[in-house]
Amino acid sequence: MLKVHDKNMSKNSVSWLLIGFIFCQSVTTFAHDFSEYNKDTREFTVKKHQIDNKTTITYLGNEALFIESGNEKILFDPFFSHDFGLYQQVPEHLITAIMHNQPPFNDISAIFISHAHRDHFDADMMIKYLAANTHVSLFAANQAIKQIEQRTNQTTNIKAEQLHTIDLTFNSEPWEYNGKYLTVDAVRIPHAGWPARADVENLVFRVTFNNDNTIMHMGDADPDITHYLPYKLHWSKTRVNVNFPPYWFFMSAQGRDILFNVLNADKHIGIHVPKIPPKRLDQYTKDYFLTPLSKHVIK
Repeated sequence: MLKVHDKNMSKNSVSWLLIGFIFCQSVTTFAHDFSEYNKDTREFTVKKHQIDNKTTITYLGNEALFIESGNEKILFDPFFSHDFGLYQQVPEHLITAIMHNQPPFNDISAIFISHAHRDHFDADMMIKYLAANTHVSLFAANQAIKQIEQRTNQTTNIKAEQLHTIDLTFNSEPWEYNGKYLTVDAVRIPHAGWPARADVENLVFRVTFNNDNTIMHMGDADPDITHYLPYKLHWSKTRVNVNFPPYWFFMSAQGRDILFNVLNADKHIGIHVPKIPPKRLDQYTKDYFLTPLSKHVIK
């Protein structure tokens, strides 16, 4: 208790002393609280795998995407060698940045390959990357993995656990993978031009991150609704934040029916768009990627 020893001290002086005491106590308490707050924050940062709810999708070229979500970074179809004079190549400076782990392409968790066509996949580039980045997992159909395994003289530095082979037939059950920070499923949907390209192992991937955001990548899927209806339960199980179909889905009545009535997605952004887009495409959608480093953000 505060004692006043000077009997001649005025009441005003006592009041100011009391105010000063209360202020000092308040500052001490505030400083203590601030210290505890910083301490708790530091401990949380160290002990928790922090999760950012934002997901950023960056277009690289053709069907190549770079996705940052939560604490994970993934790539779709990043390495390919042919554009057939039509499609957007991944610019050389972006390939160099990916190969050398330069930000923002450092700490990639996984790469996904939709199918083994030359405008989506180059085995030599993939081997070079995986050999230098043995922490990165590759998810791909059997045809792409075989191209890697056949180059035995180049694959000595690649670990077996890096390669996740997805071996699916038509109408087989979806393939599933449950990792620590990624959940992945895939179904084999015929390549566009069915049945002429029935041998192509085209995969539709759905990836859910640890912040619960989900994206879908359809590769070069065929827009025939009969391919999708057998998987109606599969599509209904997970709501997709954004789906990336090839542009021809928007230009086909069945394709639009698949996108908006079957696949259970909030948004669709077209990929595989030629450098000179078809004139009719804008009649159906303006949501498509055309220029490398274009972005879409899920908040």
